[in-house]
Amino acid sequence: GEGPARTVRVEATYEEDLGAPREGWRRTLTRVSFSDRTGRLLYQETYETRMTAGQGFDGELSVAPAVELRGATRRFVLLTLGFDPSTPSGGTTLQIYGFDAKGHFRRFGPSIAGPGTRLENPVDQTGRVSRLREGRYLDVAEWTSHFTLTLPWRFDEGRGDWELASLCGTVKVEPREPESGTVELHRTPGPGAQDLRVLRPYKKVPVRPSSKVEFLNGCRRYADTPGGPRYTPWIRVRVDGEEGWVVNDALDVLGLPTAD
Repeated sequence: GEGPARTVRVEATYEEDLGAPREGWRRTLTRVSFSDRTGRLLYQETYETRMTAGQGFDGELSVAPAVELRGATRRFVLLTLGFDPSTPSGGTTLQIYGFDAKGHFRRFGPSIAGPGTRLENPVDQTGRVSRLREGRYLDVAEWTSHFTLTLPWRFDEGRGDWELASLCGTVKVEPREPESGTVELHRTPGPGAQDLRVLRPYKKVPVRPSSKVEFLNGCRRYADTPGGPRYTPWIRVRVDGEEGWVVNDALDVLGLPTAD
């Protein structure tokens, strides 16, 4: 926040918790505290990591150095939490904090977590400040098992929370040579439409190792399930000049095999 009263110090401490719930194991606490320049505590959170006797720690939670998110009109604090051991594409959580409309310092919204979660906004040379794109957008990348999808988040002043600004965003791919096969392209009504709720099968196209495949952008497509809304990542491609949306098995044929 602006002004000397809103200079925030962030500390992470790691300590053994002597009050283990039962004999045979121990636990450590990772405590993250936020205070102003006078040392007055503004907010704190504590996380538990357990150690089983004879087996060692199940895992360790760590907190990376805090980064200031600098927007056009607001500033926030971003913490990246990591869990080890974890797969290379997992174990990272982003949490955002700041002063709300009443002047209280708190965490905004739920944690942003998923396979391969990472911040795409560049951090300056000091490693302490990251500027929001266009002064508004936090770009968060996530691994989909086939490609990396980056979606924009923005702060809703009315709700006082961060939310997805769009279900579509940029993609990063590491394609291999296409396989021989056929893929079914899907399209939405109208030129350039991005509403994947009305996505329909469009055309089956042949694919050869010599095919020219272009990966354009990606979207989350939500569907209602008995367990609640779930999403599937779709990617818009151009195959030998034919354009459409594909998912799952088609991506293996197009040179994006499944990788965890």
